[in-house]
Amino acid sequence: MALEYRPWQEGDDRELLQIWGDPEGDQVTWYRQTLEPSTDGGVQPDGSRRHWKRCIVATDQGIPVAAGMVMEQSLHNTKLWIYVEVAKDHRRQGVGATLLTMLRHEAEQAPSGVRAVTSKVDEGTSGAAFVEALGWQTVQTSRFIQVDPGSLALPRFPKREDQADEDAGSELVQDLATGSVELTDVVGRWYEAVHSGWSPTGTISPGTVQSYFLNDQAGAQGAIVLRTEPESAFGSAVAPSKRGRIRAFAVSYGPHPAAAPSEDPPADVLLGWEPELELADATAAVRDLVSLLAYQHPVVLEVDSSMAPLTALVEPLLGAGKAKQLSTTTIIVDG
Repeated sequence: MALEYRPWQEGDDRELLQIWGDPEGDQVTWYRQTLEPSTDGGVQPDGSRRHWKRCIVATDQGIPVAAGMVMEQSLHNTKLWIYVEVAKDHRRQGVGATLLTMLRHEAEQAPSGVRAVTSKVDEGTSGAAFVEALGWQTVQTSRFIQVDPGSLALPRFPKREDQADEDAGSELVQDLATGSVELTDVVGRWYEAVHSGWSPTGTISPGTVQSYFLNDQAGAQGAIVLRTEPESAFGSAVAPSKRGRIRAFAVSYGPHPAAAPSEDPPADVLLGWEPELELADATAAVRDLVSLLAYQHPVVLEVDSSMAPLTALVEPLLGAGKAKQLSTTTIIVDG
């Protein structure tokens, strides 16, 4: 076997896909889409912005058999994405390790100055076995969990004397425009908080929060928030004039793509909470909001191991058969 290594060229994707075959999981599918000619990043001729990226291909007698890439990230800009894939009949021969070494060398030239690398693999795949053999550290796991309708009892909200029964909780559960400044603020701070211990983002600007999570291009279709009790500036005897703070939020993106076809497809929902809440309060808020969302229709939640309130909610539901995991667990590693 006489291998040669060179930069990615147009047409490599077609040849590699024929040799690689079907992807082993969702992460391979995503990473394959990142393989393309290297770029120095910045503003492109068409006005778009691109990340700095380097892609290398291994060829055997001129035929591509393996490839890898390393590139800068936007939100998690303290680490570089790195990925390698090798044809089955060329594995366990040092090809992947050689590509990793070459990509790490390329990473030394990343204009951001970032050198740390990270990757995502699907549980039970050859990629997971590869990073385990390398001794890379697992820093996070992520699951898509479908919660079935009626899995949780509805919360009982307090009712004012002047309210009808059906209006109880109307000040606590509200639709909110996805362009809301209030929603944008809590989504950004929540995302920063749940990633702070393993993949810090720093402060995320409102514009970035909107573009990644809340605007039309992000696929956001609507939002619901759960608030604290309304506040009164003049004591409990005077009707409240100020809305309570957001305790938890849910942003819907339409039917979840990983769910099986159905007449009642589960909604893809980003669910979070005010990061300043104590764990017990955040867990209670998450439970109340999910019970409302999944009262009549299923919902799918992304649950990372750093999301303690969501984990505390879904684990009993999984054990009782009232929720199910839709896909293999994603393992996030640092190498």
